[in-house]
Amino acid sequence: MQFIIDSLSKSYSKKEVLKKVSFTFESGKIYGLLGRNGAGKTTLFNCLNGDIPRDGGDFWFSEAGARRAVRPDDIGYVLSTPTVPEFLTGREFLKFFLDINTATVDELDTLPGIGEVLAERIVAYCEAHGPFPSVDALDHVEGIGEGTLAPIRRYLTAE
Repeated sequence: MQFIIDSLSKSYSKKEVLKKVSFTFESGKIYGLLGRNGAGKTTLFNCLNGDIPRDGGDFWFSEAGARRAVRPDDIGYVLSTPTVPEFLTGREFLKFFLDINTATVDELDTLPGIGEVLAERIVAYCEAHGPFPSVDALDHVEGIGEGTLAPIRRYLTAE
């Protein structure tokens, strides 16, 4: 599978931020996008996510010659400079962004302020009630309030 960007363009007033950007991303590879402030990195992702309209160009998935439109849940990215907390490796950091609803007790136990008891309650709650619709819904678990949730909220997603 490939993710193809073809001649993507975006301007703000007379400032051309993206000028016919084209690239092909191959499945199974990890890509990083580097550039100075104002280079257009965030604008590119905002266009790809549909957060802002593009002025020109297109992007799609291609597999075995078939073209498929991009859906909102197809693209994930971390804005700005993420700070990987000391209690997680880079891989664990990404895993938590993807797997809060399927995290194990051992994984949740590594979060500051959670511990084994709360980790077990989170997993049990998810098993009994289904996936959390949002990270804030963790406050439905006995023993988790804003004080527990605030320091870890930015590291979690509910998908």
